Amino acid sequence: MPARSHHWRTESSQQPGPPPEGIPPQRTPAPLRFALKALVLPFMLLDLVVQKIIQTLSPPPYKITGGCKQRGHCCHYILMQWPPILDKWPWFRAFWLWWHTDIHGFYSRGFDAEGPNGEVVKVMSCRYLQKDGRCGQYPLRPAICRQWPRIEFTSRPHLLKGCGYQILPRNPPPSDDNTISK
Repeated sequence: MPARSHHWRTESSQQPGPPPEGIPPQRTPAPLRFALKALVLPFMLLDLVVQKIIQTLSPPPYKITGGCKQRGHCCHYILMQWPPILDKWPWFRAFWLWWHTDIHGFYSRGFDAEGPNGEVVKVMSCRYLQKDGRCGQYPLRPAICRQWPRIEFTSRPHLLKGCGYQILPRNPPPSDDNTISK
C-alpha cells in the first residue's frame, strides 16, 4: 500500500470536486445508520469527556487557538489512520471500511497518505458536507469530526490552510525582548 504525503496538504482555498466516478452510494439503510450512530453516541461522548479530563490534568505541548470558519476543508481531507491489524484480519478490515464508509458516510479520495508519525492514513471525504460548509449530520457526527483539530502528545498538530485555527506552543521559549540582562 503506497503512501503519499503531499496530496492532502492543500495550499489552495479551492475545494476538491467529487471523485470522477462519483460518490459511492451507502448500502446500509438510513434508519439503521441512524440507530447505530445513536446507540454508539453516549459511549463516544463519554470517551471524549475522559480525553478532555486527561488533557486538563496533563496538557499537551501545543494548544489550538482561533475558531472554525466552516469552510469544509477538514471534511474534504479526513485522515483516517489505517491500523496494521487491518492487514492481518480481513474480516476486521471489512468491518472498519463498512463502519467508516457506510455508517459515518465517508468515502475514499482515492489515495493514501503518510501521517505525521510515518503511519499510513486513508484520505477520505464526507458525503454530508453541505454547500454552505456546514455538516448535514452534525448531532451524530463521528468522534474524528468532534475532535478536529486534534492535539497529540507525540507530534505537532497539522492544520489545513484557511480552516481558522492556529497552533501555538503551550509554553513558548522566552524571546530576547522579554529577557532581563544583568
